[in-house]
Amino acid sequence: MMKLNLKHKVTERQTTVKKKIKKKVIPKSLNMSHKIDEFTGPTDETSLKGNLFELKAAELIREISPNSVEIEEVDQTFTKIKQLLFNLPSMEKCNLYDIKTNLQSDIEIPISMKPITDSTWFNFESPIDVSLCGSYPSKLTTKPLIIDIALTLPYQLIQKSDINNFRYFRKRAVYLTIIASHLKHSEIFDTIKFTYHRENPLKPVISARIESIDCNFIFHIRTPPDHHLRTSRILPNKSSISYLPPNPLYNQSLIQDILIDINNPSENQKSIKQCILLMKIWLKQRSIFQFSGFILQKFIEYLLLKRKINSCMSLLTLVTRVLDHILSTAFESGISFRQSEDEISELIPSIDDHKEFSSIIFLDSSGFLNYLSHLSLNELQLLRHEAEISLNLINDCNCDYFTHLFLTPLKFHQRCDEFILFKNLNLLINKFDSIIDRHVIGIVNKVTDIIVDPLIKALGDRLRSIVCRTDHQRRRVWELNEQPPHIALNHFSLSIGLILNSETVNRPIDIGPLANSVEAPAFREFWGSKAELRRFADATVNEAVLWSTDSHQSFSIPMRICKHILKLHLNIEPSDVVSRVKCLNSVLELHERCKTSGYVVENVDVVSRYDDIYRCFSDLDSTLRHLPLELRIVDVRGSCATLRSTEPLPPTPAIGRHDSLPRHSQTFNVSSVDSSKRGFRVPPWSPAMDVVCEVESSGKWPETLDAIKRVKSAFYISVSKALNISGYLTRLNVDCVYAFVRGFVFRIIISCPVEISALKRRIAENNQMEFSESVESLSLERCTVWLPELTTRLRGLATEHPSYGITARLAKRWLSCQMIPMVDTAVEVVDLIVASLFVHSGPYSTPVTPVAGFIRFLWLLATHEWRSEPLIVNFNTEMIDTDINEATERILSDRSKFPSVVIVLPCDVSGGEITRQWPSEFLLRRITRLATIAYSKLINQIYDINTQLSDFKLIFRPSLDAYDVIIHLKSECLVRKYQNLDMPLPRVSHSELELSDCKYFPIADFDPLMFYLRNLESCFCDIALFFADIYGGRNIGVVWKPLFRGDVDGEEEVVNMSAETVVEDFKVIGEGLVDSVEMCCRVAQR
Repeated sequence: MMKLNLKHKVTERQTTVKKKIKKKVIPKSLNMSHKIDEFTGPTDETSLKGNLFELKAAELIREISPNSVEIEEVDQTFTKIKQLLFNLPSMEKCNLYDIKTNLQSDIEIPISMKPITDSTWFNFESPIDVSLCGSYPSKLTTKPLIIDIALTLPYQLIQKSDINNFRYFRKRAVYLTIIASHLKHSEIFDTIKFTYHRENPLKPVISARIESIDCNFIFHIRTPPDHHLRTSRILPNKSSISYLPPNPLYNQSLIQDILIDINNPSENQKSIKQCILLMKIWLKQRSIFQFSGFILQKFIEYLLLKRKINSCMSLLTLVTRVLDHILSTAFESGISFRQSEDEISELIPSIDDHKEFSSIIFLDSSGFLNYLSHLSLNELQLLRHEAEISLNLINDCNCDYFTHLFLTPLKFHQRCDEFILFKNLNLLINKFDSIIDRHVIGIVNKVTDIIVDPLIKALGDRLRSIVCRTDHQRRRVWELNEQPPHIALNHFSLSIGLILNSETVNRPIDIGPLANSVEAPAFREFWGSKAELRRFADATVNEAVLWSTDSHQSFSIPMRICKHILKLHLNIEPSDVVSRVKCLNSVLELHERCKTSGYVVENVDVVSRYDDIYRCFSDLDSTLRHLPLELRIVDVRGSCATLRSTEPLPPTPAIGRHDSLPRHSQTFNVSSVDSSKRGFRVPPWSPAMDVVCEVESSGKWPETLDAIKRVKSAFYISVSKALNISGYLTRLNVDCVYAFVRGFVFRIIISCPVEISALKRRIAENNQMEFSESVESLSLERCTVWLPELTTRLRGLATEHPSYGITARLAKRWLSCQMIPMVDTAVEVVDLIVASLFVHSGPYSTPVTPVAGFIRFLWLLATHEWRSEPLIVNFNTEMIDTDINEATERILSDRSKFPSVVIVLPCDVSGGEITRQWPSEFLLRRITRLATIAYSKLINQIYDINTQLSDFKLIFRPSLDAYDVIIHLKSECLVRKYQNLDMPLPRVSHSELELSDCKYFPIADFDPLMFYLRNLESCFCDIALFFADIYGGRNIGVVWKPLFRGDVDGEEEVVNMSAETVVEDFKVIGEGLVDSVEMCCRVAQR
């Protein structure tokens, strides 16, 4: 009873208190759609993630921040600079345009002095003030150090009319030229060069470098206080150039120097400073220079002012919210530091005034300076694209997002899916001279905008963003005696990278407005002859543009659009536009066989060939499911690379009868190969594609292993008879059934879980039954359980991302061409490594073209830390954070027990079974070195406009210098010689190909090269390693092991055997197949 009264009293009191407390309303601006939320209270997982992020961030900031010694050196240098500049001698008054003759120096003025519209005087005096500005005073600078120094011009240098016709900018550049001359003769700096401030050709600055502390001093110019240049005279709608309309870049460049004091960064809390430093690193790693660190800092101050963020948030939340607001802020509508537009007077421009001349608006507190006036819509879209990817990485549990965000530099050729290069671009520049004023904004930016803008409109939602790269962007600084880049355009080059949308890039048709709508004429004018009227399923008649109906041409659609638009609107010939989307297609060309000669080198559409194979597999699947058997087949799945679209060269249909060959492959082996016989021909290559069938469950399966095998053999007999009745040619084997379906051979295997359990069962010493893994059980489980599951997943991935299959084919083709043995589990390992690029593509978007995927594959092989970082391939995010962390910790805690490459999958969390056999440590080191070389060569070829398509085969051609022995094989004995990279046979007509003569079952899986290679490995695995290209290769490379060479310590026994004896054994084993054996005199470097 007492408890009840007490409870009643407490409840009554709580009710009274609740009435007095007002409910606190959280502003809507603080709401966040992403996972990390400070206001709902962090979970244990979120708190741990945030704490780990702060630890990593603190360590990174400590590494990139200047130490006390460097700060002291900078301060001492700044003192010397002030003493030097304050004591500069004055110069006599002279005409501004005659100053070059009075300088008596070889330094070029870093701005164009033409056209001369009026005359003015220039008299040099030392600056009235020299001060630090930028990020260094607020302790927000990072290594390599960049120290900004502002030089205040003397009063008598500035006149009221200097805002007109470039006079101020020319005075500014001449003043910097004189300063650079004096700095050059001082001993303070190691090198002195010119550069542009934010790539603005109107605002050159001096970049002086001290090598000992890796520091650059940037000398800026600012106007003196209370000068004659008033911001009220530099409104957006006013032109200060007598012969040009209002130019936002010109006006904003003036205002920047006038308002440099009020726009200096303000002091912030520690967490805000850390956020600014991290975001500056984020921008730098993504090469986004137009949205500079200064603008980023002002944007974060804007978010603080608008209470979007606050200093009480964790560092991870701050970074996440800044990225989220970069993605969601409507810069196109305009944002401003001013609290209200009502405060703006008639003399202060409003956001609407700026909209007339700038598409992106971010105003300072004065209302005159637009921080983003120089930023194009395309550059803003690229910034948002990177912010979106970064947010997805933070919320992805399968990757090290901190490394991707802040430690990984994004390269131009890795982030883009398609590359567009231009020939004869100087002719194009001259063609645009009538609409470009080189001396106002620079021809580089203008030419880029003229080309890019129609491409963005034409590609539409096929495009995520465009990345432009010019030689002027790579050449950001120039010597004092050189002309600035925007004037010296003799060797101008432009590269355009397209980041494509994987969901819409392969759309074959673009649907426009209704035929009778107001927008229809503009649509027809933009697309030209490509526009046509089409009637659609909903009975509407629309303007439309049809690009392709063939699936194998889908990757070329964006490039076809670009060439058409460039020709139509800019008169750029398609032959002057270089594309790289098909640069690697030649290595995957399929050469067909014919009935008469056995081989044909007619190029075949590989996509159509895969479609034929899938149709045959689908027919066989349907037939097997409806066979009248004792146990009904309930599931049929493929388990080979061909049925997951990753076989480099899919099999060709078996054609006709080969009278000179036996009809059963069991009797045809390497010893049967004797090319000396008259009329000798090897059988065509007919690989069998594995198909695993699952039957309905039954309790009548026997328990002993021998009985299970006998029951399975009887079942195979029933399947073979039933397929014969259904019209299929079959060949019965002890452990499978071969079925011949319209030219293709399928190997049918029955999955039996009872057999796997029987292989695991054994009797212990105490007569107790135990279950443990064995080599046989693992092998059977891999073939009947794991491989079908993997094939299903990868086939789905290839359907979702069409470029995955071609990328995997390129990867295997390249590895095989480098004579890397693609045996055992190598095929599946390569498929999974390529799959990781599509399942976890960060920090990039998912590759859309095979070229982009192959570039990233080579980079992954060359740079991934295989010893310390297991590769995670989390299909459909089936593994949660805990599973991944536990697997990673278990692997790294005892790394020596795991193979050289560890791949963690949902079906193999242990990470060791898939790569147990391939690759070895030696093989991984060789692959890594080869990938590094191939990556560098491929990138150079992509950028070289003179590279022909045939030249891209260079990285696929192997070097034989690394081998101790080279075994040359007879080409007439190789069944896959038509798959060779350089097919030498003459072309014949494709019409000779016939499938109607298939009267006998073809010889399946007969490959003398593979038979010979296996024999060599089984006989000489202790003394040598063997390398071969299984896709038409004519050589086998041999590398002696250290035990055979004698390059071992005394603890191991050296194999006493002469190399000549072993080479003779090579010839004996390969009699009839081996043409010659070459022994290298030198020891290859490994």
